[in-house]
Amino acid sequence: MIRKKGHLSISKSFPKKVLAGQWAREKESEIDAGRYRDTRLAEKTPLSALLTRYQNEITPCRELTSHVPEKSRLKTLTGYFGDYMAAGTTSEHVVGYVRQRLASIGSDAVRKELQLLSDMFDCARSMWSIPVINPVPDARRIVHKLRLLDPIHRRTRRLQPGEYEKIRHAPHQRFTIINELALFVVETGLRRGELVRARREYIHDNLMDVPKSKTDWKTGKRGRVIPLSPLALEIVKLLPTRLDGYLFGLTPRSITKAFQRLCALKPVKIEGLHLHDLRHEAISRWFEMGFSIPEVAAMSGHSDWRSLKIYTQIDPAHLAKRLSAS
Repeated sequence: MIRKKGHLSISKSFPKKVLAGQWAREKESEIDAGRYRDTRLAEKTPLSALLTRYQNEITPCRELTSHVPEKSRLKTLTGYFGDYMAAGTTSEHVVGYVRQRLASIGSDAVRKELQLLSDMFDCARSMWSIPVINPVPDARRIVHKLRLLDPIHRRTRRLQPGEYEKIRHAPHQRFTIINELALFVVETGLRRGELVRARREYIHDNLMDVPKSKTDWKTGKRGRVIPLSPLALEIVKLLPTRLDGYLFGLTPRSITKAFQRLCALKPVKIEGLHLHDLRHEAISRWFEMGFSIPEVAAMSGHSDWRSLKIYTQIDPAHLAKRLSAS
């Protein structure tokens, strides 16, 4: 048994005194050097408890629109790792999880689940004082060597000729404002969460206040102000005035579902187009209009110009026209 001031006592049994002495000297030197890790708490803590704690303490701090998908990923991780102990989870277990998940989901979805699992281990060690080793970084290196995951897929989808008109004139059997909402995204580049929070009172003259942006917690800023094109102002005028003051009055999920139904209509039949692709369309159009990187970043709300590049897909035909005109 070893007792050190400021540390919990530790003990272990040995068949021979010489082995006990050797162990005691090693542990005392580790304690004195600050290298000793008491793994007893991690050995009796199941990952299910840590994942639940992560959902209760960390998930509410994220954007509201990410709560549902993150809870779904945590539920999946709990189903696989729930019975594992924090100290007994190894990179081999994580690689096995990757192999199993690839049978039903894509590589990008697996990467998001691995990142969530890694964040949970980091929180357990740094925030909750549970002496656990994060096995995800080693697992990622093994996955990379085995080439289990496909390269990161960056969406480059933009509106094809005729698709803008299809969205604008798509017929519906019952009243919906999804057509106007989709066109508004093309004009403003707003994120889905920003569309949900948009209120009529935020619009003044030809400007619109976006009081909360996704990157506010990084930049320290509080939202942004974006200009509205004549078409965007016309769309706002066509929208029915709501008693609650919201511009669209839809939830994030209902927006996504409504846009999927729009693209699936028989007269429309647009394949492979996501609502977020319209934000790509807006940003790419701004660059084609000749706006500078700082100007586009101010409208799109990007804090990192490198990430802005991901959202930009310049049409080669547009470049050819500019070359011929110069």
